[in-house]
Amino acid sequence: MAIVNHPETLDPRLISWSQSVVASHADAKNVTLGLTCGSRLPNDQRVIYRIAKALAASLASIHQHSKMLLCKLNVQSSAMDILSRSTTFDEEPLVEASAIGKWDQVEISVKIGNVAPESLQRIPRLLPKWKLRYHTILIDLGPIHHVPSRTIGRLCDANYVILGPESCASAQWISQYVDYHRDCGSHILGSIVASAAA
Repeated sequence: MAIVNHPETLDPRLISWSQSVVASHADAKNVTLGLTCGSRLPNDQRVIYRIAKALAASLASIHQHSKMLLCKLNVQSSAMDILSRSTTFDEEPLVEASAIGKWDQVEISVKIGNVAPESLQRIPRLLPKWKLRYHTILIDLGPIHHVPSRTIGRLCDANYVILGPESCASAQWISQYVDYHRDCGSHILGSIVASAAA
C-alpha cells in the first residue's frame, strides 16, 4: 500500500510503490495502469499528479527514454462541456505535454448515462495507438461505482483504488464494487491511501 501526501516532496512509500510497479513491468513493452476512486467523487487531481510524478521518475530511472501518458476520464462534465470539446469518432483527442511533470496527458470527457457514450467506445481503439508511443499509460478511471471505471479498467494491466484524502465510502460499499470490477474482468491489485497531512 502506498501513501500519497500533498507536500512537494514525495512520500518514500509512494516512491517505493512506484519503483516496484515499474520494476515488475520492466520487461514488458508497455503497461496500462488504472486509478479508481474509493468514493462517489472523482479522484483528487493533486493525488493523480503526485502518483504520475512518482511513476515518471521511477520509469526514467529504469527506461531513460521511455515515455508516459496520463489519460484522465472526465466523468463529471456537463453536456455542454462535452459538446464543446468533443471530436469526431475518427479524430484523436489532443495529447499534449504536461506543464507539471515529465509526461504527456490527454483528457476524454465521458457523459454518464444509460448508453455507453461514443467517447468511451473510442478508448479501446485509442489504447493500441498510445501503446506504440508510450511505455506507461496511467488512466484516471474516476469513481469506482461508475461504468467507465469497470469498462476501461478491464483494459488495464492493473488497477488501484485510491482511498482519501477526504472521505471514502464504507469498506462494504468498496468491496461490492471491487467484486463488480472482478466480474467485468477488471483486476484491482491494491489500494493507495491519499493523505492530506503535511
